[in-house]
Amino acid sequence: MTISDLGSIGEFVSSIAVVFSLVYVAIQVRQNSRETRMASRQRVIEASRDMITQMATREISELNMKAEKKGRDTLSEAEDYQYRLVRMAQLRNIENAYLMLQDGVIDDDVFEFFAGRAEHINRVDPDIAAAARHTKAFKAWLDQLGPGT
Repeated sequence: MTISDLGSIGEFVSSIAVVFSLVYVAIQVRQNSRETRMASRQRVIEASRDMITQMATREISELNMKAEKKGRDTLSEAEDYQYRLVRMAQLRNIENAYLMLQDGVIDDDVFEFFAGRAEHINRVDPDIAAAARHTKAFKAWLDQLGPGT
């Protein structure tokens, strides 16, 4: 066997190793992407849980019940301001989930809960949804829902 033959064998083995390396990297990238999506989904769910926990406080629960049962016009100026802030925080949480959906980080099943909340806020408090500042894409999506959906 000549040096030229050994060089050819070395080149062949090297090219096989490169193929295996590329396959390994592709598997690792795919696994990493999956883990990143799962972590993002978990963050979205945790943010939602935190928002629900905040809404479950006695003060906020009473404020929401008063606004829904008696109307926002029965709220004092300070209560209405607090109510609007809570609704805007909810919309910001929904916007975050919407943007993650658009980026493919979460799927429609995860976003379904958020879409329902957005529809409710648009129906009950269209003025708050319209007045809040959002990204153009989310604002367009909210406007598409319409205040009476």
